[in-house]
Amino acid sequence: MPRRPPRNPPPPGDRKASYRRRLKAGRMCETVVLGVEHIDLLVHTKNLPPGRDVYTRPEIRQALQRMLDDAAAADAAEHR
Repeated sequence: MPRRPPRNPPPPGDRKASYRRRLKAGRMCETVVLGVEHIDLLVHTKNLPPGRDVYTRPEIRQALQRMLDDAAAADAAEHR
């Protein structure tokens, strides 16, 4: 699905400042290409509610973040 450019893109300085804040906090942004099988996994792992054909981008983003946070917490607990 092609993406539209933002209507009011932030100035380049703001984007760089956001990038630097994320780096300082030990965070990064990455583009992830998802297929139906990935959405099915998010539903199967109860990170997305079942019984729907369509999910919004924020729902998918939050579900991925939850799944990654849970995996990181489980890994940290395993290595204590």
